[in-house]
Amino acid sequence: MQAMIDLSRPGTRALLVVLVLLCAGLSWLGLLDARCAEYVDGSLLQAGLAFATARGLNALISVMQSTTLSFSLFAGVQVTLGELLDPFNDLVEQYSSMMKLAIGSLVIQKVLLDIVSDTLFKVLLSLSALALVGSVMLRSALWTHWLLRVFALLLFLRFALVLAVALNGLVDRVYIADQTRAELAVLGSVSTEIELIDQPVSGGGSGADTSLRSKMSRLGDPQTYREMQQQLEDLSMNVVTVMALFFLRTLILPLLFLFLLSRAARLIWRLEVVALPQSRTRLTASTQP
Repeated sequence: MQAMIDLSRPGTRALLVVLVLLCAGLSWLGLLDARCAEYVDGSLLQAGLAFATARGLNALISVMQSTTLSFSLFAGVQVTLGELLDPFNDLVEQYSSMMKLAIGSLVIQKVLLDIVSDTLFKVLLSLSALALVGSVMLRSALWTHWLLRVFALLLFLRFALVLAVALNGLVDRVYIADQTRAELAVLGSVSTEIELIDQPVSGGGSGADTSLRSKMSRLGDPQTYREMQQQLEDLSMNVVTVMALFFLRTLILPLLFLFLLSRAARLIWRLEVVALPQSRTRLTASTQP
C-alpha cells in the first residue's frame, strides 16, 4: 500500500520541513566523511602492500622455477623444482589479480566519497532542500511530489556511500582487520624466506639458514620433500584466506550495505504527496472513532 503525505495538515508540513532541513544540515556537518576517508586510505595502503607481496612472491617463485634442479624420490620418481612450485605459483597469480580488483574497488570508493563530500554537492542538496521546503509551505502537491524525489535522490547519493563505508569499516574493525593483518604477516615472512634462499650463507654456518633454505638443501630426501609440499599447501590456504578477506571487505560488504540502503530509499521514493481539501479533511477527522 502506498503511503501519502497530506500537505493540508500543519503538523505534517512542519514535520516534513524539519526533517528536510535536518538532513541538509547533517550534510554540511560531514560527521562521517573524515573517518570514512581515513578508513579507505588505510585499506588502500594495506591492499597495496598485499599486492606488492603477491608480485614479489610471483617474481621470486618464477626465478626459482627457472633454476635447474631435479631430484629422485623413492621408487625412482623424478621430480623437478618447477613441478613442485607450479600450483602455488598459479595461486599467487590469482591472488595478484584479486588484489588488483580490491585496489580498484577502493579507488572508486575514494573518488566517489570525494565527490559526494564536495562543497558543490552540498550546495546542490541544500538548494534542493530549500526548493522542497518552499513547495511544502505553499502546499503545492505536484511540485512537492517531484521536488521530494529529487531531494531523496540527492540525499541517497550524499549519504548512502558514506554510511556503507562506515558500516563496512565497523564490521572490518570488529571481525576482519586482525585476521587480515595476521595472514599478511605470514605471507610477508614467507616472502622474506624465499628471498634468502638464493643468498649465500654467512660465515656463521648453517645456523643462519632459514627453514625453507634448509629444506631446499635437503630436497632430495623424500621426507623433506613431503614437508616442503605440506608447507606450500598450508601457505596456499593462507593465500586463499587473504583473497577471501579482501573480497569480503572491499566488494561484498560495501555492495550489501548499499543494497540495504537503497531498499530504505525506495520507501521515500514511493511516497505520494497530496493536498486534501479542508472540507474533506474535516470530514475524515469527524468519521474517526
